[in-house]
Amino acid sequence: MTNMIADFLVENGVAQMKRKGHIQEGTDADITIFDADTVADRSTIPDGGLPSAGIPRVIVNGTIVVRVSVNVDDVFPGPPVRVI
Repeated sequence: MTNMIADFLVENGVAQMKRKGHIQEGTDADITIFDADTVADRSTIPDGGLPSAGIPRVIVNGTIVVRVSVNVDDVFPGPPVRVI
């Protein structure tokens, strides 16, 4: 599923996504580990910054950025993807 979105974005001008969406040598190591029984979007219109539930780990470019469902501070694993 993730490579379909990455490929769509590449085809529509977001070249940074070319190394995303695949788990293989030579690509960015971006992995979200989730619990399918508890994953949920908790954000609302008035509070859009609430974190999702059921996502205990997120790894970006090989660096843990969410550990035990809490954002890791002062970690900068790479440049953000910008869509203009």
